[in-house]
Amino acid sequence: MDFNAFSHGQIQSKLWLCENLEPFMKPNSTILNLGCWYNLLGLLLCMRNNIQIKSVKGIDKDMEAITLANSFCQSFMIQPNVKIHNECMDANSLDYYGYDLVINCSVEHMESKEWFEKIVPNTLVCLQSSNRVTDDPVWDIKNPNPNFETFKNKFVLSNTYIEKTYHFQYDEYGYDRFMIIGKK
Repeated sequence: MDFNAFSHGQIQSKLWLCENLEPFMKPNSTILNLGCWYNLLGLLLCMRNNIQIKSVKGIDKDMEAITLANSFCQSFMIQPNVKIHNECMDANSLDYYGYDLVINCSVEHMESKEWFEKIVPNTLVCLQSSNRVTDDPVWDIKNPNPNFETFKNKFVLSNTYIEKTYHFQYDEYGYDRFMIIGKK
């Protein structure tokens, strides 16, 4: 288990996302959370209960992460009101039809943006990335976004509602977290 999922930056990024995204979500949304890791974001969205959610599907290509996501999200996976479902699969192989919202907080960890091209036009999208450019395996950066403009230009939306940056500063380093919310 990677306890970095519970780090200050990870949790604050997810709470920041929830606070900014919830006003744009329609009631009874069907949500697809790509690169979900332990799907703590799906868990937070359901626990915050600020908007009625029909379902959250968490996708990650790491089976160990999905196994742990199932443990963490268990309270929202029990019949008859299953809200969270987690699957081990590649985001590039998904069918994106039927989702009201697609979230990807891991765009810098995905080698391509094939997944983005498959999102159905007019779907609400929320994307996050960081400005970290490093070969440190802890960060697992495969598709770096050294600045907000690079990030925004990779993921062009037809209608953008929010473009924000959140700066994290720690004793030994700092970084920016980028977020875009809008319609594909």
